[in-house]
Amino acid sequence: MKLGLLLNRGLSSAGESTQEIAAALKGRGHSVLPLPIQELELSQRGRLLSGEQDLNELDAVLIRTSPGRDRARGQAHHLALDLLARLDGPLVLNNPRALQRTGSKLWLTDLPEELRPLTWMTRSPDRVRSILSELGEVVVKPLTGSGGRGVVRLDSARADQASAIVELLAEQGPVLVQEVLPGAEEGDIRVLVLGGRVLGAVRRRPGSGEFRSNVSRGGQPEEARLSRDQQRAVRALAQEVHRAGIWLAGLDLIGTKAVEINVFSPGGFADAGGFVGRDLIRDLCDNFEQRVKTWKRTGT
Repeated sequence: MKLGLLLNRGLSSAGESTQEIAAALKGRGHSVLPLPIQELELSQRGRLLSGEQDLNELDAVLIRTSPGRDRARGQAHHLALDLLARLDGPLVLNNPRALQRTGSKLWLTDLPEELRPLTWMTRSPDRVRSILSELGEVVVKPLTGSGGRGVVRLDSARADQASAIVELLAEQGPVLVQEVLPGAEEGDIRVLVLGGRVLGAVRRRPGSGEFRSNVSRGGQPEEARLSRDQQRAVRALAQEVHRAGIWLAGLDLIGTKAVEINVFSPGGFADAGGFVGRDLIRDLCDNFEQRVKTWKRTGT
């Protein structure tokens, strides 16, 4: 099959998981064409091109962009999703229209309250101080971003810093304010879900001097052991993600609640697979190939 891989830039600068997926697909005999967002063009006749390649002639396009790591080119990312949504030839995963709906951290507030922390969106430092006064400690984060960038934990001892921090973060837009969930000091669990089912999971424990558990911030991967309550929550979250039209996502779980849902190029395959002795990249490719075959046969 001839497959396209939508990327921020080139494949050499893509994340480790994206490079492993590309290598695995090539190893299966597929042609994999990198599609940097800046190289997309629309012809006078409405053909979507990357160089000389007409994207409508591909069998499938796998979106592995990360707009949160490329905020300076936000318009190019939005445009790429809009253009890909016009294609009627290849299967595009994740669905670009679904990504437009769910790509902001604000989508978390569409979930049932029992599956997420208390969450507010605001630009107001006064509002944040009021919430902080009520809860005692909060996490403040930008609506877009990845890798823990711009995420700040505030407690009552730092209330005098709240205004300056919120004013700085709000220069890029509104911020999310979340309650600090019990067990947050132990880090989170990244759960990979694929087609409405759990693919794998890995615990991420914060590094020294950090509350953020992102591996890029020094978080240490450990084997994830989900309690029965967590398993029920993950199944419910996986179905919510699936109903939203998202094929692949990474859930960041604290206790039984998702603090973030990553729908753009989630990683963690190697760590999660290593602890259970399974090649999750292989599982993803198996599912992807089957989805493409079904699409070519039925259009669904």
